[in-house]
Amino acid sequence: MKPVPLNHASPHLHRHASLLCWGLLTLLCFTATGSLHAAPLVFLSPPAAPSNSMTQITLTNCDDPGFNYILQVSSDLQNWSSIYTHSPVDPTNILVALAPATNDACYYRALAIPRVPLPMFNLAITTKTNLYLNGKKFLGDSFDSADTNYSSIGTNAVQYYGTNVVQIYDATKAKAGCDIAVNGSVAGSVFLGNAYIYGHLITGFGDESTVVHIGPNGSVGDFSWIASNIGIEGDGTADSWWQPGFYATLPDVKIPTSIPPWWVFTWSALPAADSHGNTVLNGGNYSTTSSSVGNLLITGPTTLWVQGSASLGVTIAGTNGSLMLYVGKDTGSGDTITLSGNGTMNTPGYARNLQIYGLPSLTSIDMHVNASWIAAIYAPKADVFLGGGGNSTQDAAGAIVCKSLSLMGHFNFHYDESLKTNGPYR
Repeated sequence: MKPVPLNHASPHLHRHASLLCWGLLTLLCFTATGSLHAAPLVFLSPPAAPSNSMTQITLTNCDDPGFNYILQVSSDLQNWSSIYTHSPVDPTNILVALAPATNDACYYRALAIPRVPLPMFNLAITTKTNLYLNGKKFLGDSFDSADTNYSSIGTNAVQYYGTNVVQIYDATKAKAGCDIAVNGSVAGSVFLGNAYIYGHLITGFGDESTVVHIGPNGSVGDFSWIASNIGIEGDGTADSWWQPGFYATLPDVKIPTSIPPWWVFTWSALPAADSHGNTVLNGGNYSTTSSSVGNLLITGPTTLWVQGSASLGVTIAGTNGSLMLYVGKDTGSGDTITLSGNGTMNTPGYARNLQIYGLPSLTSIDMHVNASWIAAIYAPKADVFLGGGGNSTQDAAGAIVCKSLSLMGHFNFHYDESLKTNGPYR
């Protein structure tokens, strides 16, 4: 979408000689139902200068959840770069943004862009703060379980419940789409070690040599480039596979009883385990305060809310099985998810069929296992720890959104790009 000029622009000079275009922005757009919807009038304050390199700008009247608010900067009023995106989640009429003063003469403007549904998992890994890949080896790439050109047929024999046939990761059909984004921009926010990341690395503002630490054998880029190079493909050019300027708001997960259509939900207690030691859920909505959930066998569309910590394993059986797992509470902290042992979790399977949502009290996810797992994880308050593998390599697939991610051991992560079209939206 083309930038829309401010209706009334009046630049103001501040003490660092940066200029601010400020005033009112009006935009008319059509909503999904076809009705005309006027964008809010967004006000920008004259800039303040908390530091030599940063400018503080206040935006008001930016609380309409039907729009994203984008702050842009220019040095010539012709070429604009987006530096901050605000997506209202809770009613907040005032936003204070810190923006880089990139030039002695910087102009700033705000755009109100109509929101459209976006994939919740449009990147392989997204973290709020840090990414620390200190394992013996990390390999990240992607596949597409909805496209036979980028996946192959696999089967999963579920004891007593038949065989699942699914499209699975195939190394011979892999893509360089393991795009990783880190909100952090302070020194050491990203430590890649000797990882091979077949995809892009996107971080917050900052200098690459300060923000990104990469080991002597680490690489970021496409397959053909990494085959004969180390470092970051296109480093120092406009086509670099590392790009700064990433910023995303990661809203908290709401408790399931507040998510429509909660009023038609009937919440049941978990049944007792069967004679094979499995808690079989044939579909429906369940809630428990017990942390020892055990081994779940899912045969139908199921929602489970564990109101606290959870230690569990998950098997998805049949073509209709799926689990939306909510863990934690809307207040407090210290809840954890623990997956341990030598089994598997939803493997082979589809990441969209095992969606794990961490409520605000969930602050840790521990996946130190010698097991394979496939899931889509959204837990913006949780530190995620991946490990295990021993002398062998652990495989996982899906997507992760979290506060921070740390890795130990041998680990392969395969982003399922089908989550962009077949996964949840926000």
